[in-house]
Amino acid sequence: MDLEEKLELLLMKMDSIESRLESMDLRFDVMETRFDSMETKFETMDVGFEAMEANLSSMEAKMGAMEEKIRSIGAMEAVESRFEAMETRFEELGDSIRDIRLTIENETNKNIIRVAEGYLDLIRKMNEMLKVENEKEMLVMRVNILENELRRIREKLVRMK
Repeated sequence: MDLEEKLELLLMKMDSIESRLESMDLRFDVMETRFDSMETKFETMDVGFEAMEANLSSMEAKMGAMEEKIRSIGAMEAVESRFEAMETRFEELGDSIRDIRLTIENETNKNIIRVAEGYLDLIRKMNEMLKVENEKEMLVMRVNILENELRRIREKLVRMK
């Protein structure tokens, strides 16, 4: 294999590496778009949760007003136990909403960060692999040069004899 063929092989390998890097860039662009979409969805969910909390506060205020009206009517104990049950349910719902919000903030965001860090590690490892591959190619080229020099020296020795 002469020098031109080796250079052509080297160029082909470099083109292959370049296409792999472009493919990874495209994948990262897609991931970035997905992360942006997820962030938008989380923001939308936050707005929804805030609206639900506002609705809950409004309902609690209305329930308070209804309690006053019912007390004035006189059917207090039965209605009061119903309101207490509803109040308990609303408190549970509020707790559930807070739990969901905390889960989103604490777990989901951390998992997104972990995924992003994993991709950064993959890029670092790929760069290390490419560096080793390049060093290997340089060594192969150097060995070929040294072999050619050795062949020339042997030919000179044979001629000298």
